[in-house]
Amino acid sequence: MTGTIIGASRALERATIIALAVAMALAVGLAGFVAQPADAAGSTYYNVTSLDTLWTGSIARDINESGQIPGQGQNPGGQPRAFLWESSQMKDLGVPTRGNLSRARSINGSGDVVGEWRNSVNGQQRFKAFLWEDGQMKDLNALLPAGSGWDLLGAQAINESGQIVGSGTINGQTHAFLYEPATETDPDELGTATDLGVPLGDPFSEAWGINDSGEVVGESGSAEGGQAFLLYANGVVDRFGALLDHSVHPYSEAMNLNDSGQVIGWSYTPSVNPQDPPRGRSFLYDTKEVGEARLQSLDPLDGDPFSRARDIDESGRAVGWSRNDTGANQEQQFSAVLWEDEQVKDLNNLIPADSHWKLTDAYAINERGQIVGSGFKDHQLQAFLLTPDKTPPELLLPDDIVAEAMSSGGAEVTYAATATDENPAEPEVICTPSSGGTFALGETIVTCTAQDKAGNEATGTFKVTVNYAWSGVLQPIKADGSSVFKLGRTIPVQFELTGKSAGITDAEARLYLSKITNNVAGTEKEAVATAAATKGNLFRYDPSEDKYVFNLSTKDLTQGTYRLRIDLGDAETKTVNISLG
Repeated sequence: MTGTIIGASRALERATIIALAVAMALAVGLAGFVAQPADAAGSTYYNVTSLDTLWTGSIARDINESGQIPGQGQNPGGQPRAFLWESSQMKDLGVPTRGNLSRARSINGSGDVVGEWRNSVNGQQRFKAFLWEDGQMKDLNALLPAGSGWDLLGAQAINESGQIVGSGTINGQTHAFLYEPATETDPDELGTATDLGVPLGDPFSEAWGINDSGEVVGESGSAEGGQAFLLYANGVVDRFGALLDHSVHPYSEAMNLNDSGQVIGWSYTPSVNPQDPPRGRSFLYDTKEVGEARLQSLDPLDGDPFSRARDIDESGRAVGWSRNDTGANQEQQFSAVLWEDEQVKDLNNLIPADSHWKLTDAYAINERGQIVGSGFKDHQLQAFLLTPDKTPPELLLPDDIVAEAMSSGGAEVTYAATATDENPAEPEVICTPSSGGTFALGETIVTCTAQDKAGNEATGTFKVTVNYAWSGVLQPIKADGSSVFKLGRTIPVQFELTGKSAGITDAEARLYLSKITNNVAGTEKEAVATAAATKGNLFRYDPSEDKYVFNLSTKDLTQGTYRLRIDLGDAETKTVNISLG
């Protein structure tokens, strides 16, 4: 993502107008995303992937546009380690020297990963921020000049420019920091860390997110709790968290933001016991239009009292969790959710029903709509990847069908057309004309369509051909074309309908003929009958012999070989040659 740094006067004006607009919005109440079931016709459905079943207790924390996923878990050796998942492979990012734990938090488009690692100093466990780049995990403190005064404790986010935000200690206080990498022209140059606590002016602050314009969000206040902030790249602070309703949840923190200035976070009540589940409500602070900023409540699922938003993409889709207060454990209490189209959607309803997953927390979403987080697969905590279902169903259609006519109107044809898909397993298939209907004589193209829950559609066709079953031309004409008749005589052309077509008395059969010269048939014309009962070149049905008859007149013909063609109105060509001498 890219962006521009706004000027100081413009930023101050923007922040002032935003604060006024939000205050007005609060006066009439917060607009909220309605907690209602996802609209099946408008929802995205997902295929769910377990990142690596050999890692236990794993959590996926972020995802870039290339699909690289950083996170944390217990590696196959039981060690708590940061990982990077790419190309369906899990890479253990390890720890720096003397480290005993690492956790990855964020990744940029270059594949650089940030997070924290832990070591033991004089029996005390101490956390440090890390940057993983060029295949190596580096203590971020080692990339600062000596005497910086910083002890960087944890890195929470990195943008496309390599800027990193997190928290650390300086002058005895915990402050948010902004790390700027060294310039590429001087490989020996070290980076710099800016104390964001200075413009914030509070004894405690921590930064959680940064966009590509260098705008930072987090929490600022005291160690007991603070309020959400948006810090513009030029140092102007928007303390919009102070405008939230604190009657239920006294504190707030902004978790992330996109390049359009949309900020997500939550108001929360700290847990007295670290084992107690978190309590709070999510919000969206939208600053896309100066003077039209609004603060929205991102509601939990219907019946749930709590929610937490963790990430937001450029289109305004947010992800996080919703929690009830009745479940016996984490698996039962939490549900990973997606806020989009002014709805909150349970991601568990947007994956295959037989996946054996309970998705509990969604940490990040990229611009391709892929979502990562953690959940329980067969009751074991694992990291997941959700990929929007863009694959159409697979249609299973019959081969072309040839049927015998059962009436002059055609034949009743029954066929089976099915489809397979991951979501749902067997989507409905609609075909036109439908199975079991009457198909007319000749060829009919059947078009079948299957659509899955994600709206992906597959279309296929096959052909149904309905022909009369017949005997072929009967005597006195020989079917091999060797018959020779005297010019001027009447030749009876006869056939019977057989098989399933037997008993049809109203078939419309016509006779045509063309003269053959040098093995090439000439212009075809209607045959002429001598029997008055025959209309035009139509055959007549003779019920006494249960056959169709045409008494062909040859008096206006000349000597030679003729091709007779019997047209029954179906798709089959029926011809026989005769000679006149």
